[in-house]
Amino acid sequence: MSDKHGSHIIPRSQGGSNGADNILWEVGVDNLRRGAEVMTVGEQFYIRVYNAVDSIVSNSGTIARLGIAATGTAILTQVVVTAISYSLDLYRGDITVEEYKNLVLEAAKAAGIATPIVFLILVAVLALFPEFTVVLSRNALGGSAPA
Repeated sequence: MSDKHGSHIIPRSQGGSNGADNILWEVGVDNLRRGAEVMTVGEQFYIRVYNAVDSIVSNSGTIARLGIAATGTAILTQVVVTAISYSLDLYRGDITVEEYKNLVLEAAKAAGIATPIVFLILVAVLALFPEFTVVLSRNALGGSAPA
């Protein structure tokens, strides 16, 4: 975390708050480079994915002690990124919740990851993108994804 800044999505100079929903932890150099510009959706996505992968890599020692080797860490990272990609498809309405679940499970099976770890991957994706929780809940209850 020493190289990270609490970056404002909407800068304070443009009316943004210090609330948790307006701040992402970002590499300091990138935050300083953006300056007082509003963070784009693409930048927010990149930061969230970067932080997820960085967290897995940074915690690879702990992951290794849990029985997952460096290769396993790389595979886990790949499955997390794949799950995020499918989450975006779900959010856009390109796939259904059922298709989403099947795709994530297939990716995990192909990588040799056990079902309990898939659950942790989904929790990680939902922690990164809380808005997907709403989409999953809405679709599970028979509603539709946002347009």
